[in-house]
Amino acid sequence: MAAKAETATSDEPTAHAEATATHAEATAVPDEVTAAHHEATAVPDDVTAAHHEATAVPDEAAVAEFRAYTDALLIRLAVDGTAPGEPPPAGAPPQGWLGPAVEALLLILAGEDALDPLARAGRRDETSTALFLCLALALGGHGDRVHASWLGTAFGELATDRPVTAGQRALWVAAARGAYGPAGKIFVLRRLDAASVSSTADPDRWLSVLVPDEPAPGVGSPALSALPTLAEVPDIHGPIQAATRLSALRRRCAEITATRRSAPASADTTVSGAPTASATAASRAENAGSRLEDTTSGPTNAGPTNVDTSATTEPGPDVPSAPSGGRDSTSSAPAAITGPQDSNAGPQQNGEPQEPAAGLAPAPSTAPAGTPPEDESLRALRAMVRDGAAAAGPMAEETGTLTGHLLDDLRPGADPHLAAIAFHVATPVVRATAEELARATRVAPPEEITVSLLGNDVVLRPEGPDVDSITAAEERIRAGSEARLAPRWLVYGPALLPVVALVLAFTVSELFAVAALVLGGVAGFVLWRRTVREQAEARRVESETARLREEAEAAVWALHDYAREGTRRAETAAEDLAEITRLLRRGPAVAAQRS
Repeated sequence: MAAKAETATSDEPTAHAEATATHAEATAVPDEVTAAHHEATAVPDDVTAAHHEATAVPDEAAVAEFRAYTDALLIRLAVDGTAPGEPPPAGAPPQGWLGPAVEALLLILAGEDALDPLARAGRRDETSTALFLCLALALGGHGDRVHASWLGTAFGELATDRPVTAGQRALWVAAARGAYGPAGKIFVLRRLDAASVSSTADPDRWLSVLVPDEPAPGVGSPALSALPTLAEVPDIHGPIQAATRLSALRRRCAEITATRRSAPASADTTVSGAPTASATAASRAENAGSRLEDTTSGPTNAGPTNVDTSATTEPGPDVPSAPSGGRDSTSSAPAAITGPQDSNAGPQQNGEPQEPAAGLAPAPSTAPAGTPPEDESLRALRAMVRDGAAAAGPMAEETGTLTGHLLDDLRPGADPHLAAIAFHVATPVVRATAEELARATRVAPPEEITVSLLGNDVVLRPEGPDVDSITAAEERIRAGSEARLAPRWLVYGPALLPVVALVLAFTVSELFAVAALVLGGVAGFVLWRRTVREQAEARRVESETARLREEAEAAVWALHDYAREGTRRAETAAEDLAEITRLLRRGPAVAAQRS
């Protein structure tokens, strides 16, 4: 009995150990599950670094020094298209997108890999980074290093019911002046086309901008030159005015679409801390032959796709071909700000990457000496440097409506490059206006018109003046003549005074006989003057009625000549409309078809 108790006591620890081991095995977590949990909860190093940088307190002195360096960099780019020799300040502010964006810009200008700073800047503010790089590279004449996806990210969308930001306007102006080559110009044209300027969008307003001078009545019709009153009749003046404005519109359209090989000279102005300007940065970029490298692969936001290469081989009048002697187009930059592509890869054509350029070197700019005036690009860049990492700035500042910018670009004396872009965007309303003017010139002369001849309304018909209206006009002339004469009682009343004096001479005194003689002479003179005036008024009435009939007959013959001119005027208007239509069809081959 004692042995059995001892055996049971010795087995209890063994059973307890086995139960403990079984529980441990049941509650144990596999090593791979633990590793997966650690991997899932681990914070990436780059996110941690970004968090530390975002929460770091900036040094105001370092921020001011870095902004001063960036401003000097932009001025240097505007002067000769190169970066300063000294590196950025050591105490560059870690927060915001501007620091890595400037670092990426310097690497791109040096022909080195800029993927790392591009990725850091893109994570913080992709839109501002893309805008900064697009404007800065264009400012220095390096628009060929801008990727299409950058333009799409920086430009955004346009609409007629939304204002245009300063950044969008700066990109618009730079692309129109050729800073990004023909493809960049076509990109902006497509974005503007997408806004869909309607053909019914207040055509009178667009016409008054294109043709601001209002023709005077009678101008353009020799038949009406001798009869200004006839030219003032709306039914007569309307077709003449329409034909004159249509001809002026044709000349303005031809002026806009004419090929211009150089940008207009800019007025001399100064940049803070820089000498007087001699040329704009956009014109230097165009002279350098910059060309936008368009790709069809990689992460693009809204860049142009399926670009017709005929736009570069046979450019329209507003898309100048790249001049010879420009920089080699194999100089490239990363295809996307946050993408993993190699920054040294060559441009892609038809979706196939080509061989990378051997030994990328800093591409010298062909910019002339001197500092350009502070145009849209430089103003936007300086605002970005001033605002730093703030959400406001060029992408939030409003510069006006899309329609307002297009109208300003179409005014006489505007930049021809901007005018060419605006002209093609406004094609629907220009075509509709030209067609309406052409229809107005074909309006048949009225069957009868009422004109004022010698101050009298007369009805004129092709067969002659209306008899009733002529008779009524003559009666009004006669009535006016009688109104100008003195009343008859003022003449015949004094003639009775000599008779009264003569009666008094026989009854009262002989002295009244002398008074009768004097009063008789006065009465005779008054009657004579009355007769002379009546005869003069009669001759005047006869002359005015004769002149009235002559002018009425001349007006009828002028109407016949006007009708004959109407045929020639309609033919000329048809030629003007055909020429305007032909000019509207010119331009980039890839432009969207407008109806």
